[in-house]
Amino acid sequence: MKLIKVLFLLTLPFNAFAWECEINGKINEDIKPEDHYSAASDVVFGMIMSGHFTQTAERRRTYNYTVKIFHSFKGDITGEQTITFEDSEFLGNFEIGQSYLFTFMRNTQLNFCSFYFPLYIENRDANTTSIKRLSENPNYIPEQDLKRLFWYFNEDNQ
Repeated sequence: MKLIKVLFLLTLPFNAFAWECEINGKINEDIKPEDHYSAASDVVFGMIMSGHFTQTAERRRTYNYTVKIFHSFKGDITGEQTITFEDSEFLGNFEIGQSYLFTFMRNTQLNFCSFYFPLYIENRDANTTSIKRLSENPNYIPEQDLKRLFWYFNEDNQ
């Protein structure tokens, strides 16, 4: 009888979640930082000022973070912005006081395919000025230079 129950349960339909991200026709590991840059509505350099979560349902949370934007690479987002996402929409947690590069989709939304990169910065003001100069340079090509920017700020290269 137990075997029949198990077989019956195996035939029931259920929702399957595929944790795949597709950007510009590429999937998961094939996606490069420059793909995230080209697909994003904006790429910003900012610092997490505060954050909290709200329990919305059993085992579900809504996360709210306040980000101080130091520089926008593609748009004109400035000042403090609130980013909000659900457990299932975005896999990641942010450290308060930590600086990040974010790829935003549709204004300040993050989703499963969003890319963020922690920046380990000792002198934030000097580096903010450097980032602004880099992105305002007429020879700056974001798709090529973003890799170099990530490498520059990666703690392993300091």
